[in-house]
Amino acid sequence: MLCYHVSIRSLMRFVTSCTAVVLLTLVSLPANAQQDVPEVVRERLDEGDRHRVAGRFSEAIESYLEARRLGPSVLEVYTSLGALYTGQNELEKALEAFSSGLEMMPDDRQLLYNTAVLSMRLGRLEQALGAVERALAKHRSDAELHALHGAILSRLERPDEALTALETAAKRKPGDPQILFRLGNLQHQQGRAEAAIESYRKVIKKDRSMLRAYYNLGAVLLETGQLDAALSAYEVALEPLEEAFEAGSEVDPIHARAFQNLGAIYFQKKAWQPALDAYSKALKLDSELTAALYNQGFILFTLEQLEAAEQTYLKALELDRELPFAYLHLGLIEQRKGAFAAAARWLQEGLPRLDEASRKTALYTLAQSQEALGQSTEAEASYRELLELAPEDTVSRLALGRLLRRAGSLELARQELESVSAANPESLAARMELAALAQQQGRVEEQKRLFQELLEGAGSRPDMWPVRLNLALVYLQEGALSEAKLHLDALTRRPKRQATVAPGAQELKLIATIQGLLDALEGDSRKGRGRIAEVLANDPGFAAAADIAAVLDAVTEDGANREDLVSTMSGTLARSIGRTVSAAAAANLGQVLWLEGRDADASPHLDGAAEAYPQWLSVRVALGAIALGERRYADAMAELEAAGELCASPTQWVLIGADPVANTFLTVLPGQDREALCEAAAKRLASARLGAAFEGLRPAFENGRLAAVRQLADQALVAELAEGSRSVALYVRGTAQLGQGAFEAARRDLSSALQGPLPAALRPLAHNNLGVAHLRLEDIAAARSSFEAARGSRRRDSEATLNLGILLDDHANEPRVALELYREYLQSGGPRRSEVASWVERLEKIY
Repeated sequence: MLCYHVSIRSLMRFVTSCTAVVLLTLVSLPANAQQDVPEVVRERLDEGDRHRVAGRFSEAIESYLEARRLGPSVLEVYTSLGALYTGQNELEKALEAFSSGLEMMPDDRQLLYNTAVLSMRLGRLEQALGAVERALAKHRSDAELHALHGAILSRLERPDEALTALETAAKRKPGDPQILFRLGNLQHQQGRAEAAIESYRKVIKKDRSMLRAYYNLGAVLLETGQLDAALSAYEVALEPLEEAFEAGSEVDPIHARAFQNLGAIYFQKKAWQPALDAYSKALKLDSELTAALYNQGFILFTLEQLEAAEQTYLKALELDRELPFAYLHLGLIEQRKGAFAAAARWLQEGLPRLDEASRKTALYTLAQSQEALGQSTEAEASYRELLELAPEDTVSRLALGRLLRRAGSLELARQELESVSAANPESLAARMELAALAQQQGRVEEQKRLFQELLEGAGSRPDMWPVRLNLALVYLQEGALSEAKLHLDALTRRPKRQATVAPGAQELKLIATIQGLLDALEGDSRKGRGRIAEVLANDPGFAAAADIAAVLDAVTEDGANREDLVSTMSGTLARSIGRTVSAAAAANLGQVLWLEGRDADASPHLDGAAEAYPQWLSVRVALGAIALGERRYADAMAELEAAGELCASPTQWVLIGADPVANTFLTVLPGQDREALCEAAAKRLASARLGAAFEGLRPAFENGRLAAVRQLADQALVAELAEGSRSVALYVRGTAQLGQGAFEAARRDLSSALQGPLPAALRPLAHNNLGVAHLRLEDIAAARSSFEAARGSRRRDSEATLNLGILLDDHANEPRVALELYREYLQSGGPRRSEVASWVERLEKIY
């Protein structure tokens, strides 16, 4: 049993990170350009240098300051002192050193350059600009000064002037790769992609070892759609890193984005496997690259690696909630798994983020998921929203018509279906739906006419066999057995040369099964059973034949119930093409096994039934109960919430809806009436939520998701719970509230939990947590009483021992007793041993 303490006097850690980018470096006086320095000053400078090399920085500074006092006009004293301060990251002192040098040598190039660099690093951009412009006034041909000028102007958001300055620098020193590199960066920032490409290519010609130029060149080529050229650039830049990966050597994480860009190139070329490899390397270097995760998820989804795609998309969404395809694809994945409620949630959350084309796909999938959940009104709204975007979308209009027909809105369904049929007269699906609508309205002649019209002049088309089969079933339902047999025989007596256009193997087995039924209905039971036995001999798992064989076994020899059999079987078989009619039999068997306590045996049968009929209430309740018994609380909640939605819908049939399968095959088990099922679903849902809240309590304290635990406990407490379960729910909610800082609410709930039949294992924990709540509310006496109650239980609680010691130490002025409690806690091996040991040492020194 998992439980959770709350402790006081917690430790907190603050993690900070900072990123520094050095754009330019300080300039020191060249060795061959030194001044004629007086000997006494030279001695102090050399002495300072020796201290600096030895790491004695305070002594070095003293020597340099003495050198400055002795030689105030010597440039080197200022550059040495400034460089030392800069190396120690004391930028203000460094700037002061260079500025004091300028007082003596106001036009010195090195001092002005270094002053400008440090001023820029300190964010004093106007001061930096003044310094560099003073230097340029005397040194107009100095490329480094122009480059620095451009960097400062760029930081001042004066891009045109910055670009002019860098272009001037490049002209003054055309072979300098660093200047060309900065020029390319600025050109790219200003949207001058081709100019940036040219600058980066010049860098590469000058210095092939400068990988950053290859990176940036590849990035700009990628942006401009020059994929092959971009790929070539990245292949050169990343070759040593690829070798490092191959050898298992460490690679600097700074290269993560380069591999991400390489992945993007392969992505655009639809070279999926190389793209995945590049993204994997990028994420190995930096696991929080959102774009790499997002694109990796897209590729995995495209390659039908759905489980991996799902996990990747979930990681990406933790970093950025605004990733449209993540929502769309997660919804599609959940729909494929049959998790329609989860699919609907993802799609609804993603809709505001999607473009029009993706929104259409999302709305269609959302409508299908809502329909599978029995949410007809919501599904209709989704279809209609989709049709507002795409009125010509006959597939969606057909789906809307089918939904309206199944929901009983027959005239509205007719409008939509006739619209589809008028727009596409060759639409087999629309005619089939209109025929099904006619059947629901009892318009058998119209149904036959629709089928016959479709067959006229097109009966030999390979896609027309469902029409002929359905027409046979209409005749079967009417009792016109000879006409039914005529059409069925036509489906099986095709010339061999046309065998490729005949129904497939599954359909032929279905046709043979119906022919067996017709034989039996015409009085030749032996022949009929023989046909069906032949089907089962070839495929023992063919559900339709097995179910019809079982029905025929139940028919009396005199055929007194033949008419009822014909009526029910026709509708059932019409659906068996798309849905196995064995779902009802599987559900019956699964429920019987469940009621006998054989959950493991029952689950596969119930899972199959739920997949075929998501609206089957009793199956949902059974699956939820099994998951609850196995402590799979998330699965239990999903099944029981689906059951609750079915219970809330007044149009739902008690079990699976107005379906002929139910009427023909379903055995209604004792106690399975709608009211009893819905009551059982509600109670079990409350238990599942309580179980999920209880097991989620410890992780919630670690990941900060206490609000979700509290919400589950709230939902459980709203329902009718047994007295013991209610006490546990109050304990969970009270502990969660304590973690959220709602101390009064926590005290109220924990007190109520202890007044009820709370399990013995939880009572010391509840007393401890109640003590923390009292302490936070400054009720010291009540806190002490609660901690002592926790310690007085059969299972003495080490955390309560520690908390009582802290209370006596910090609030009750009883340090001697606190010392004994701390010692007792250390003997118990509590998790805060090292911390408590330091408290014991402190108190032992006193007492």
